[in-house]
Amino acid sequence: MALKAIPIQPDGAVTDAPLKLIRRAELANMLGISRSMTYLKGKPDSRYFDPLFPVPIRIGVRMRCFFLSDVKKYLDALAQQRLAT
Repeated sequence: MALKAIPIQPDGAVTDAPLKLIRRAELANMLGISRSMTYLKGKPDSRYFDPLFPVPIRIGVRMRCFFLSDVKKYLDALAQQRLAT
């Protein structure tokens, strides 16, 4: 089986990279919050609800993951909010 080359643009951006999924524990670790807080931030009736928080996708009966690209967008949005204030 041959490996497929991933094209990289001059600015370093990967153009045809596969989508990377991360589990909830890894998301919590990246954000520096507890796993339970990741549930609360995504639950609309929670007082900790954040509409910008990444939405999990179901990849099995009991398994949900997050797109790493969505998590990065969320972190960028948090950084922009912080710079705006």
